[in-house]
Amino acid sequence: MKKTTSSTSKWLFVVLAVLLVGSVAYVPVLAGQTWFVASDVAQGQEEEQRKQDVNTDYQETNRLFSATSERVVYLPLIYTPLISYRLGFGASTGPITRFPEIASLKAGWYYDWGVRANPVRPNLMEYVQTIRVHQQLTCELYSANAHNRAICPYAVPHDYVFSPGLDQIAAAARANPGALWLIGNEMDRRDWPGGGQDETLPETYAVAYHDLYHFIKSVDPRARIAIGGVIQATPLRLEYLTKIWNTYQQRYGSPMPVDIWNVHNFILKETADDYGAGIPPGSNALQGVTYPTDRTHVDMTIFDQQIRAFRSWMKERGQQNKPLRVRGVVLARRVGRLPSGARLHDQDLRLFPEHQRLQPRLSGRRLPAGTAMGLVQS
Repeated sequence: MKKTTSSTSKWLFVVLAVLLVGSVAYVPVLAGQTWFVASDVAQGQEEEQRKQDVNTDYQETNRLFSATSERVVYLPLIYTPLISYRLGFGASTGPITRFPEIASLKAGWYYDWGVRANPVRPNLMEYVQTIRVHQQLTCELYSANAHNRAICPYAVPHDYVFSPGLDQIAAAARANPGALWLIGNEMDRRDWPGGGQDETLPETYAVAYHDLYHFIKSVDPRARIAIGGVIQATPLRLEYLTKIWNTYQQRYGSPMPVDIWNVHNFILKETADDYGAGIPPGSNALQGVTYPTDRTHVDMTIFDQQIRAFRSWMKERGQQNKPLRVRGVVLARRVGRLPSGARLHDQDLRLFPEHQRLQPRLSGRRLPAGTAMGLVQS
C-alpha cells in the first residue's frame, strides 16, 4: 500500500486474510539495508553444495556408528497451546513481543518482512521468512530520486539485487527446516518519492525467483517457497504474473515451481503517478481499475471477484491444487493518527463475519499506537 504521509505507520489496520494465512498492509521502507547482487547466488549455491557433501560424509559415518548399539531416548512431553495457522500478524513497528494481545489471540504465525535464524516465537508461533528483492537501479535504492526512472533508470543489462545476503539466508534455512519463505513483497509496486517496496520487472523477477528458490531448496529441501504478494488480482496485476510465468517457462524450460501463491487482495485504484496501487513495472498503461470512492476497499463483492479471478488464473496453469495465501486486506475504516493506548471499538469489527465471536476478546482492548493485526477467515 502506498505510503502517502509520514503518519502512515501510526494508522490502525484491521486485516482480513482468507484461505491460508493473513497479515498487514504496511511494510517499513528498507533504506540503509545492505543489498546483494544477483551473481552472488550462483557462488553461494556452489559453497552450499560443498558444505552438504561434507555433512553427508559425517551423517553416513554417524549412522554406521549408531547401528552398532541399541539406544533408547526418552523425550520430554511438550505442551503446545492451541493456535490457529489461519491467524497471523505483521510486526511493522517493533518486535512482536511488545504486543501483549499476542498471547490471548493465539495466532499461528507472524513475520516482520525479514530473515531470522533465531526469531522469537510467542506461543510457539511460526516465523515467516521474507527475502527482499528489487530491480537493480543506476542510483541508490530509496534515495531522493530513486523513484524517478528518467533520473534513475534501471541498470542495463537488467538485473536484480536482494537482501539479506546468502550467508544469512542459509543460516536461517538450516535453523528453521520447513519454514515458509516469501520471495519479495509487492514486486508490482513502483517506488514512490523517498521509499518503495520491491519494484521489479516481471522478466527480472522470474530470474530472481528461480535463483533464490533453488538456493533455499539446496539448503533446506523441506522449505516452502511462495511468491511475494502482489497487491491485488486485477487484470493489470494478472498480466504482470503472466509475464513472470511465461518468462520462467521460456528461460528454464519448465513451469515455475511455486509451493504457495500469494496475493494481498487490496481494492485500490490503478492510476499512474498517483496514490493507490499504481501501474505495475513494465506496463505502459496509464490506468487500470478505478473506483468512485476509496471506501470500495471494504467491498466484499469486489474482494470475492478478485479471489475468483486469481484462482481461475491458477487453474489455467495447472496450479489449482496449490494454496493461495491471501493477506494484507484492509477492511477497517481509516482512523487516522492514533494516540498511544487507543482502543479498538466495536465498529472496527463490524465487517468481520465472525465479529460477534471476536467481540468479547477485542472490543475495548487497548492497543499500542501502530498496532497491526491480521484475521483469517476460512
